[in-house]
Amino acid sequence: GARLVARDYEDQAAQVVIIEGFAGGWVATMRTKGFEDEIADLAPDIEILAKQPADWNRANALTIMEDFLTRHPDLDAVYAHDDDMALGALEAIKAAGLVGEVRVYGIGGMAEFLNLLKTGEVHGSVWQSPVDFGVLPVRTINDILEGRNIQQFQYVDMPQIDADNVDDFIPEW
Repeated sequence: GARLVARDYEDQAAQVVIIEGFAGGWVATMRTKGFEDEIADLAPDIEILAKQPADWNRANALTIMEDFLTRHPDLDAVYAHDDDMALGALEAIKAAGLVGEVRVYGIGGMAEFLNLLKTGEVHGSVWQSPVDFGVLPVRTINDILEGRNIQQFQYVDMPQIDADNVDDFIPEW
């Protein structure tokens, strides 16, 4: 997510807010830390104004985004920890008449979100394939049972998705 935001605001000052998953949850903590670290490295002129957990819930994200828009009227973008919360943020942005002025970024590659990438209402996501995430542990268990050495850490490819490559992805959820 951070790379998409940094690319879209290259050499520009921008103000961003983060809508997080569960407060204190490992995934939410790592997504926020990763975003903050990448933004600091790639786009130091981007300021993160606020962050708040929405508990992975679209309705909560809508309410939080309404508050962010009130408190930060010059806001440029929102980064949500998943596409569903990003869609909640988009609802608040639409209600405020700010579609196109406040950019929306998520994570997941959810079908509804990808369709809106094609219309320009949202701006980027990171692909998370439930198939890939399911296959990896099964393959790993099989390798262990067959006595193969496995790497301690294994990674699933998570490419960035934007309007230029959205048609390359077939939504899996």
